[in-house]
Amino acid sequence: MKSFWVSAVGAILGATFCLTTSATAKPAPSPSLFGQLPTVYDAAISPNGKEIAILQNSQGQYLLNVVDLDAATSGKALEPRIVSFGDGVKPQYVKWVSNDRVMISVWQSQIYRGIPLNSGFLHTIDTRSMKARILIEGGGDVIRQFNNVVLDWLEDDPNHILMEFAGKNDDQTWPDVRKVNVKSGKNTLVKKRLRGVNDWKTDAEGVPRVGVGYRKEGEEAFMSIQDPVTGDWERAEHYPGIDPDSMSVVAVTQGGKSLILSAYRGKDTRGLHRYDLVNKTFAETIYQNDEYDVGNVILSKDGNEIVGASFVAESTERILFDAYDSTYEEALALFDGFDVAFVDQSEDASKILLRVSSPTDPGNLFLFERGGKVTRILNNLPGLDSDEMGLVIAMRYTARDGAKIPAFVTLPPTINDTPQFKNVPTIILPHGGPYSRDSKRFDYLAQFFATRGYAVLQMNFRGSEGYGKSFADAGRDSWVVMQEDVEDGMRWMLEKGYADPDKTCIAGWSYGGYAALMGAAKTPDLYKCSIAIAALSDIPEAIQDAKKYRNGEARAERTFGTLMADKALMRANNPVDHADSITIPVFMAHGEVDSAVEFDQFKTMKRQLEKADVDGTYMAFDDEDHYMSNQANRQAMLIGIDAFLRRVNGPSPFEKK
Repeated sequence: MKSFWVSAVGAILGATFCLTTSATAKPAPSPSLFGQLPTVYDAAISPNGKEIAILQNSQGQYLLNVVDLDAATSGKALEPRIVSFGDGVKPQYVKWVSNDRVMISVWQSQIYRGIPLNSGFLHTIDTRSMKARILIEGGGDVIRQFNNVVLDWLEDDPNHILMEFAGKNDDQTWPDVRKVNVKSGKNTLVKKRLRGVNDWKTDAEGVPRVGVGYRKEGEEAFMSIQDPVTGDWERAEHYPGIDPDSMSVVAVTQGGKSLILSAYRGKDTRGLHRYDLVNKTFAETIYQNDEYDVGNVILSKDGNEIVGASFVAESTERILFDAYDSTYEEALALFDGFDVAFVDQSEDASKILLRVSSPTDPGNLFLFERGGKVTRILNNLPGLDSDEMGLVIAMRYTARDGAKIPAFVTLPPTINDTPQFKNVPTIILPHGGPYSRDSKRFDYLAQFFATRGYAVLQMNFRGSEGYGKSFADAGRDSWVVMQEDVEDGMRWMLEKGYADPDKTCIAGWSYGGYAALMGAAKTPDLYKCSIAIAALSDIPEAIQDAKKYRNGEARAERTFGTLMADKALMRANNPVDHADSITIPVFMAHGEVDSAVEFDQFKTMKRQLEKADVDGTYMAFDDEDHYMSNQANRQAMLIGIDAFLRRVNGPSPFEKK
């Protein structure tokens, strides 16, 4: 068998990223190209830097491909070292625990007693024999979903990791901490479960120091902290200023003597703050941005110091607090202007793996070596060239109450300058979540629509994360505000003359699908069609579905806000109750084992739309999850959407022919 690596290694940086316009006119890329699963789901480099393990897509199925770097870069013939997984198994990540062993985290959708569930497992693989086994089996009297939660990789101990899981016949809500042998799965108890703790935090030495979670059926945020002086475990109330409901633990440093907390601390945005557990007081503010919530931290090699932080503005930005000489910083300078995501590095940090992309480039996996040597490993979405994608522009529009809404417009690739942006067919594409956000990055769905000849508006409506507490709360307290922000985006596109009023559509996935259905019901004058993927369509039913899961009722209350308390308001903003108000064509797609938005939502909405004689196109996929993780299904869905748009709106004059 020929290794997938042979044809991929060796491309040079300059040949990979070409920002000039192709002189040869090409038709728009096919929907199937956009429906590909990424070639590289994840990758990792061995501690000695000699091998790479890649979770790689092969004709719609992910498998593990282990590659010898010296042989690959020298052009020698490669022994295929591949492990495949069963149907329906989806990858999460790959991690080397020693120079001859990797761990792979996977998940799989299933129906258990009529309830759709996602169950996770760790596979441990000897990279010499390529023999694999599941490290911790699920099962028992009570199904255990989470058999792959690694608490600490114990980098100084290649034979063990720390994991969180409950006993097979225990309440699965509260996990123990167990030290697990990476070869055999044999394990010993490190910290017994504590009621209220769903997740544990360790210090740099792998010692559990903090437990976080919820008590009283998920209604009360809970935090238990090991006192560094007495060794006793105390609730957060014993530490003045710590609020488990509004603060989260980012890291435990200084051998359990201090916490790095994500907290507001009197400001509207989340910052990083150090809490001294010995003196029981906040010691310093490490970093806080006045406009954006701080996201991730960059730790020193020993894990005891915060050397930098990151946040998402238009795209991800990184702040280093002091001069920090690293191979990663060297790579960032070389790839200036691109989004450079750190993937993994060798033990001595001389070699690192990077995922490099841009809003118009789906990205490549690169090996970067100290001193500037670069090797492209694999293209993430073959066949989608940067010069065939649409330009992405960051902007803000004004909502009806004067609020400024951050947004991104992806233009059809045929538009090369601003004066051409007039009377363009337009798709409004609100994000899912609803409490996530969009950024200026490659979005395969937005670029798919753009290459069909549509301008695509993606907005971070109020309720989206990253813009501070008041911005988030404005939407989380009112789904009406979120919907109005989406609607105001379409009105803004029309008022500016950017959008062709005769060729419009609202589309979305999950909550975005909800917004697409509500837009069709409430403001059919704005849109000529609606596209709803894995859409929430019946809020009361979704609340009942949530109660089937751990802490589900509390999560539903946090998700739906005031809709939970006001039944009339809920019905007024419930798509299934307003199907008879929809007068425009609707496209719906859903997977039958969706655990985030259950398939019954699709069936109920479809039934009501058919009863109202709505022009509907429906695609249901068996053995499919919330994300359309099956490549053939995703491709079929995009082909269906393409046909739907052409039938409803006709061809776009801005599509490449």
